[in-house]
Amino acid sequence: MNAWLFVRSDEIPPALRPYRDFQKESKLQLNDFTGAVFEGRLYGPDDFAQLESMPTRVQSYQYLLGCLQMPAVSVLAALRARQEALAQPPPAEEPAPAPAADK
Repeated sequence: MNAWLFVRSDEIPPALRPYRDFQKESKLQLNDFTGAVFEGRLYGPDDFAQLESMPTRVQSYQYLLGCLQMPAVSVLAALRARQEALAQPPPAEEPAPAPAADK
C-alpha cells in the first residue's frame, strides 16, 4: 500500500502525530513511512525518529529565549543577594575576655 503525506508547514512532529495515532488504532504498524524530503534533505525510514523528535518552532523559541534570559536572571539574583546582605545590620561583636590578673 502506498500513501503520501504532504505537510505545508515546518511543524513536522505535530503533522506526524495524527498519522501515528491512526496507525496504532488501525494496527497498521507494517504500513510505515519509507522516506521523506524536508528542507532539501532526503530522510530514510531510520531517520523518522529524528524528524518526529524535532522541537516545534514555538519550543525552539522558548529554549532560545530561556538561554538569553538566564545570564540576566543570574546577575539580578546576585545583585539582590548583595543588596540584602548590605541591608542587614552587622552582627554584634562579643566583648573580648579580660586578661587574667597575675598575683
